Amino acid sequence: DYYDAILKGKTVDVKVNRNYKHPLMIPAYAKTDCNLFALFSCIYPRFRFEGFATNEMVYKKSNIRMTRVESYVIEKADLLEITQVF
Repeated sequence: DYYDAILKGKTVDVKVNRNYKHPLMIPAYAKTDCNLFALFSCIYPRFRFEGFATNEMVYKKSNIRMTRVESYVIEKADLLEITQVF
């Protein structure tokens, strides 16, 4: 799939971490044209919304890091709140 939702006309890919400490990580092989990424952290049964990142924010060479695989990484402090997106 290319996205999980449409929010106010923008496609949103929802990403979930299983640890509150992890940043937004998108494997380079999974690059998409989705407009927004929404990060949630989960320690079941609790989910916490961490923030949004735009496609333009994520897909920069400076964001590439080697995690388990080469990935685009955005720190949580750099994510946007909903009021910054809409």
